[in-house]
Amino acid sequence: MRAPTAPNPRRVAPGGGAAPGPAYIIGLEAHYRGAALERQLAQHGVAFGHYRGVDGRDWSPEEVERRADQRAAQVLLHRRLTGGEIGCAASHRGLLAYLHAQTSSAWPVVLEDDARLEPSFAHLAAALGALPVEHPAVLVLYSHRDYTVLRARDLQVVRADLVVGRSATPPIFTTGYVVNRAALALIAGRAEHAIDYVADWPPQWSYDVEFYVAYPWMVRAGPDGASTLAVGRRALGPGGESPATRALRRVSAVSGLRFVRHRALYPSLRGYLRHEVVGPLRRREARLVGRRLWGRLDAPFVL
Repeated sequence: MRAPTAPNPRRVAPGGGAAPGPAYIIGLEAHYRGAALERQLAQHGVAFGHYRGVDGRDWSPEEVERRADQRAAQVLLHRRLTGGEIGCAASHRGLLAYLHAQTSSAWPVVLEDDARLEPSFAHLAAALGALPVEHPAVLVLYSHRDYTVLRARDLQVVRADLVVGRSATPPIFTTGYVVNRAALALIAGRAEHAIDYVADWPPQWSYDVEFYVAYPWMVRAGPDGASTLAVGRRALGPGGESPATRALRRVSAVSGLRFVRHRALYPSLRGYLRHEVVGPLRRREARLVGRRLWGRLDAPFVL
C-alpha cells in the first residue's frame, strides 16, 4: 500500500471537529498537477496530504490483462478497461483502504490532482451537516449533469445558494468526493476482488451506499482531467456494442437471465437490478421528463 504523506498540521480548518477533512490529493508522481489545488486548500484552511497514484497508461497489453478481470469488466461495464482506468481505480481503492485502516477522520476529502475548488467549497461543512453519519454515505463534489438524477422530495436547501440532494443512481466522476466512516468500512469489506470496473463506482459496493451531491458544484475538473483517460479509451478502437447487441443485453437484463449467468459479479439481486435496470431507466426518464436544477445547464436532473 502506498501510504499518503501526512496532512500539514498547520493548515487547520476553522470550526474544530465540525470541519471536513483532511483532504488527500491523488496524483502521479511524475506528472503531478496539484500545485494550484494545494494553494486553494491552503486558502480555505483545509489540511491536506498526498497519495501517489498508479499510472497504467503505458502498461503493455499483458500487464493490463494481469491487473484486471477483463471478462468481468465486459459484463459490468459492457466493454474492456484501459490501463489508465485500471490505474485510476487502483489509486482510489488504495487510498480508501488507507483511510479506513489508518485514519479516524469522520469525513475525509478525496481530490484528484486536476481538481479545482469552486466558491461553494467554502460551505462544505454545511453540506455535510445534511448527510447521515451512521449510514454509508458519499458526497460527490462534481458529477456529469446527464448522469446525476435527484428526486425533488429529497432536496435539502442548506443555504439560499446551496442545495444537497440524494442521487437516485450513483453519479459519475471521482474528481472530488467526501466519504464517511460507515462507507469506508463497507468498501473495505468488498475490495478483495480484481479490478473489474472504473473508479466511479464499483457495483460491488456502490448500491449499498447513499450518494449525495451538492449544487452548485464544489469542484471542477481541470482542462486535462478526463482527457488523459479518454485517450486510452479511444485507443481501444471501435469495441462498443452494436445496437443489436445492446438490445439483446437489455432484454437479458430485464428478464433476469443476465443475473443468473453472472450471479457472482453482483453483490445482490437488488444491486443487480439497480445497476442493469433501474439506473438506465432513471437516466432515460430524466432525459425525457426531468428538469435541470434551478434551470441551469450544468445542473443535475430533478424528477
